[in-house]
Amino acid sequence: AMGNFPYPSTYLMHGLSLLPAWPVRAACEPLRDPALASGEDAPLFEALRAAVAVYYNNTGGEGCFFNAPAASVADVRDDTCVGNWDWQWCTEMHQPFTQGTAADMFYPLSAYNQTAAFASCQAQWGVTPRPLWAATTWWGSDLSRASNIVFSNGELDPWSAGGVTKNVSLARDVTAVVLPN
Repeated sequence: AMGNFPYPSTYLMHGLSLLPAWPVRAACEPLRDPALASGEDAPLFEALRAAVAVYYNNTGGEGCFFNAPAASVADVRDDTCVGNWDWQWCTEMHQPFTQGTAADMFYPLSAYNQTAAFASCQAQWGVTPRPLWAATTWWGSDLSRASNIVFSNGELDPWSAGGVTKNVSLARDVTAVVLPN
């Protein structure tokens, strides 16, 4: 749901192409076709291809499209990975990611390799990630000394699970605003 805005946006496409408004809804639409209940494979695969095309072929110019192999995620310099997010990931918001564990739906298994991630950041940007920088700089979850902050989270935002969703300071004007769907 990250980037699932109610207006067309280039955000998830790094400015290279435009996703439609509510792209998750647009991707689900082909899968709502009642004809898919017939049990035939071809219509189901065509609907699935149309759903995936909302992201991977949103320009309509690709005859064949696919996601990059999981191995590319280990190298933050790879254009198929994180694009313009890599500088911030390497310097401020270091977040280890894995895939293919029992807790997710992604495959194949790709364990986080801190040595490789740090080496990639060093090679690309000349910096070494500081995994605790955000918690140290912004007090972690202890906001008792903070003041004059408005935290906003939307219920559709998948990152809101890590957000401040309750008012944590009575006297210092620290307010949490949660936006519904």
